[in-house]
Amino acid sequence: TNTPTITGTPPTATPTATGTPPTATPTLTPTATTTRADVPTLTPTRTATRVPTPGSANARITQLEGDVGTLQNQVTTQQEQIQTQKGLIETQQERLDAQDGLIESLRALIDRLTARLDALAGGESPAPTATPTATNTPVTALEATPTSTTIPTATSTRVSRSTLAPGCIGKISLGWLTGTWNADCASTKTPPTAKAGTRYARYYTFTLDAPRSITVSISSTDVAHTYLYLLEGSGNEASIVNRGDAQIKDDLSAGAYTIEATTYDLETAGSFTLTMDISTTTTPVR
Repeated sequence: TNTPTITGTPPTATPTATGTPPTATPTLTPTATTTRADVPTLTPTRTATRVPTPGSANARITQLEGDVGTLQNQVTTQQEQIQTQKGLIETQQERLDAQDGLIESLRALIDRLTARLDALAGGESPAPTATPTATNTPVTALEATPTSTTIPTATSTRVSRSTLAPGCIGKISLGWLTGTWNADCASTKTPPTAKAGTRYARYYTFTLDAPRSITVSISSTDVAHTYLYLLEGSGNEASIVNRGDAQIKDDLSAGAYTIEATTYDLETAGSFTLTMDISTTTTPVR
């Protein structure tokens, strides 16, 4: 009679334990998944904004520094080129100034020659005509003048010329001539305020058969600082009568004289033009 009661007890406990876990598991899983998905979304945004900025700025600064260096080099090159051009312009200006001086000297010479021709055409005394003849033949003039002053002059001519090489000395008369300075002929004189040393020179003799007024001018496109000596006698050892940078004017008695054409510059070669005007004078001479 007790056997049916034991068989019905096990089925009642089994449904209660099985229904509880399935209800709690689906509720927790979605909540955890939603929270973690928001965190990675914010983190990449901050990293992407801040990380590239320093690198780009440094690269830009480096590029700008390179551009500035390139511009500085270009400016330096342009300044050097400007200085070079300035030097060339100054050199050309000096040459133009020297040429202007030569042109003015030639114009003055033409004016003097024109005045002499006009005077001759107007019937002036023929005394100026004899001047070129006496200048072109200095030896004859010395021999023809029987005064005591011309005899020592002729002796001085022979002695002084022996101190110069043949190519260093020539003759000058009314008009103009061209010459060249080089190391073959040197001057032993030092112009005022100039440095002592070797200077190149050329020497030109002339003879006056009567008192005359002379004007001697020198110009050069190669040398900016020319210098002239007027020497009484022939040769570089004659005594100094007058001197000047570019021109000498003087009233001289009859006799032999020498023009020394030199420069302020030491050991400087170049070409020059020498002009000479001779006219009568009523001024007492030395």
